[in-house]
Amino acid sequence: HIKAASASAAQEQNDSILEKILASPGDTGFRIVARACELLHRLGRSHETTHLSTLLADKADPSDPLCGKYLLRAGRLTLAGGDLKAAGRYLKKAQKLIRKSGPPVLLQACLRAMSDLESETGRPRKALLWLEKALQEGAQPSVRIEFLLRKAELHLLLQQNELQIETLDRALDIAQQIGDHERLSDLSLSRGIA
Repeated sequence: HIKAASASAAQEQNDSILEKILASPGDTGFRIVARACELLHRLGRSHETTHLSTLLADKADPSDPLCGKYLLRAGRLTLAGGDLKAAGRYLKKAQKLIRKSGPPVLLQACLRAMSDLESETGRPRKALLWLEKALQEGAQPSVRIEFLLRKAELHLLLQQNELQIETLDRALDIAQQIGDHERLSDLSLSRGIA
């Protein structure tokens, strides 16, 4: 109990310091905490990264262009941590903000994360719909291939074999168009064309 109480007190003290940093004038405090979050993420410190990401997402000003990014990261990390309810909350907010003013690549990532959330909650059909929306946003060819491969997996899960093959063929066509020989080889093996 002593260790748990000590850890809890340390966390409260850290949160108090972070709150003060975030309350500083302008966006300097946010930039500092966001940078710390990036560094923790690169170091593989997922618990701390999730904590800072959710703190940033909860405190971010919706008019800040980076708010959607903070919300998306918080959604992805809480999803990876298994908190599906929190993930859904962050991802829905992120999608609304990013759709209004975010770059297409961020919107595509958000739609993919929504698909992952639906898949995790046992709704592969809804997951397919989110992936289709992501594809309609005009992703780069390599990203389109990734989305199509995920769609093929979901079609397989749903025992939609013809749709799975059609989806793999679409991914194969894109790989041929961009000359991605490694992906072409993998897709050919998946498709049984080798």
